[in-house]
Amino acid sequence: MLFRSIPITTPWKDEGLQGALYTFLQKGDTLPMHSHDEATNHITIVVRGSIVASGDNWQETGTPGNILSFVAGMPHEIVAQEDDTKILNIIKRISVSSVP
Repeated sequence: MLFRSIPITTPWKDEGLQGALYTFLQKGDTLPMHSHDEATNHITIVVRGSIVASGDNWQETGTPGNILSFVAGMPHEIVAQEDDTKILNIIKRISVSSVP
């Protein structure tokens, strides 16, 4: 059985934005299957390296600059395809009062 380690997580918060930078040290490092509610739902921006994000009956590859958007309640996991891969997750909070 191949052991996959989880990425190093660096949470951040600034001026109403909140998220986390994940550093996957080795190819195969995995952010295990999970999902989010409306309060913690996020987009993922691939900063360096490449990833495969997958869930129930879907899979998407991300490379630097790609943005992946997840729906609340959608199970997903993220696996690094290269050493030293970095992704940035930003929490999506849409206030009804801010939508025109």
